Amino acid sequence: MKKIVLIIVTVVLGLVNLNATNLLNEKPVLNLEFASNKVIKIYDWKLELENGTFSGTSLSMEDAQKALALISKGEFVLQKQITSYYVLQSDTYTANYRTYYWEVKSENGYAKGFASSKEKAKKLIGLVAKGDVLTYKIIESNKK
Repeated sequence: MKKIVLIIVTVVLGLVNLNATNLLNEKPVLNLEFASNKVIKIYDWKLELENGTFSGTSLSMEDAQKALALISKGEFVLQKQITSYYVLQSDTYTANYRTYYWEVKSENGYAKGFASSKEKAKKLIGLVAKGDVLTYKIIESNKK
């Protein structure tokens, strides 16, 4: 029950954070290529059963829940988890869109996501943060 409440809260906070504001009061940079991209939410899911662990990514909460239900049918579930992230829709078609992980905390909530470049991560933070940005961080994954 707690997990369902956390999922609902995450979705609601994500919807609240959808409106864009300036990042740390910086002047906005008009980038037509970026402006034409759509910010979407993806859902990472993880399912731990007695006979193994399964994980994946879905483009909607419903698809994630369907995948969990399909895999766990008739099985004893130890743990079930769905986490949402913001990404550019155009980045989901590339293999390296998870190079940069970012988080932002603003006056009105919290959001997190992935981007393929540090510049795109900063712009995504500016797009999803609502109100003044209190803190943010960008973490680069190890390049192989």
